[in-house]
Amino acid sequence: MPDLEGLDSPPRVIAVYIAGAWSADDFSQLLRNLEDTYNLSAVLAAGLLGEGHVREQFFPLDRRKVRHLAGQRIEAPLAVIRLQYASPGSVDLVGLGTLAGHVKEFLLGLLDRYQNRRFRQLDLQAKVELAERTRFETAFERDQRLAAARREEQLHGLEIQARELDLQRREEENRSLRLQNLERETEFTARSVRLCRESGLSIDQAARVAQWIHSRERPLVELIELKQILDVQDRGEDTFR
Repeated sequence: MPDLEGLDSPPRVIAVYIAGAWSADDFSQLLRNLEDTYNLSAVLAAGLLGEGHVREQFFPLDRRKVRHLAGQRIEAPLAVIRLQYASPGSVDLVGLGTLAGHVKEFLLGLLDRYQNRRFRQLDLQAKVELAERTRFETAFERDQRLAAARREEQLHGLEIQARELDLQRREEENRSLRLQNLERETEFTARSVRLCRESGLSIDQAARVAQWIHSRERPLVELIELKQILDVQDRGEDTFR
């Protein structure tokens, strides 16, 4: 069923925290792809694809079609209300509450999947590479540094194994935890595909929508892996004052 409540929800402000040097193209990629996500959420929430003539004209997908359809049902596009360019800084975006929440979930899923894992890997690799490249005064000192780096890497591996075992145990205890422990980046796409199917789209058409979402993810993942996007959170009500 269409999520019509999302089209009547009060405004919600989300803050995307940024760092490092940003080009005009970086900001364009961030805003364009989050706007596309917001507009697609509006189209699916309104159930517009349940109308046969709309569905026939929806493909091939492009952002102008999605924006046009979203604009037919909502009067509050995703908008920038504050930009603090610093390291760290933030980009504050406002939109309808439920739809802005979908945008936050979309970006948070990418952060959870790529940022944390990538940060851990880079830290360990950097330590090992530094130990292997650096010329130490004595072979003994070099061996000590390498051994310490290897021990940390092994401890990290044990930590991952322990988490995996704990996850498996909890999944066996309660099957419902499987959905909660799926990688969060899949939640937005899964919801979108479900709404597509409920609107009457074929599996192939729903898959094309999923591919369109993935194409929105790729530029954002690059910014995340370059540590230019750090986090996304809700802003307090004082933002409107």
